[in-house]
Amino acid sequence: MKKQIFFALVLSLTFLASCNRELSEINITSLPTPITTYIATNYPGYHLDEAQKDTLCNGTAGIEVELEKKGAEDISLFFNNENVFVLKEEEIKYRDLPTAVQSYITTNYPNFKLPEEADKITLANNTIQYEVDIKEKTTKIEKEIVINSDGTSKICAR
Repeated sequence: MKKQIFFALVLSLTFLASCNRELSEINITSLPTPITTYIATNYPGYHLDEAQKDTLCNGTAGIEVELEKKGAEDISLFFNNENVFVLKEEEIKYRDLPTAVQSYITTNYPNFKLPEEADKITLANNTIQYEVDIKEKTTKIEKEIVINSDGTSKICAR
């Protein structure tokens, strides 16, 4: 009987923990007006797919929205907690990263498996950065790295 109670408790806690991720989801109809206005003005023809609370690897908290448009690649936009546009993220092939970015990764993370895809980040000031998710070959530890477009410095990693 004690095993059954213990199992039920563990199952309940697991369910609650997995539901926690859903709490970060935001109903797209309740997005703040500055965000919906920015999207309508700057991304005509795109529609909101989903939105969620998120935190960038530099610690900036805010809202990430995913946009879709028929015949175009999906994009993600990030707004800070003041509803100000921070960045746009687009998926690209790893092979399309600038050579300097690829060199930075292979030099500084030699024991990590290179992914097939990465993300191009365009900041509000039009600065370009790249986000690459890599996995250590033996331990399988994953890292998310954001690098300047010239490959000279890492912005952050987690």
